[in-house]
Amino acid sequence: MSTSPSNDPFARIKLQAAATSNQELTRCLQQMIEVLESQNPDYRQVRSQLLRATCLSYEVVRHLDAAGLSIGH
Repeated sequence: MSTSPSNDPFARIKLQAAATSNQELTRCLQQMIEVLESQNPDYRQVRSQLLRATCLSYEVVRHLDAAGLSIGH
C-alpha cells in the first residue's frame, strides 16, 4: 500500500526538491523541519521523523545525480 500524496505532508516539498538544484535542498529540508515541528512539538519525535525525511532527501539527491549523469551533466 502506497501513501497517497494527499496524506504525505512532504509531498509538495519533495516535488519542489526534485525540481530544484542541489543548492536548494537545504531550504527544502528546513521546510520539512517546520512541517514536523508544527505537527509534533515533541523534539525527540521531530528528530526521529527528520532523520527519516532526510533519508528521503538523500534519495531525491541520488535521483537528481542519476538524472544529471544520464543527460551528461
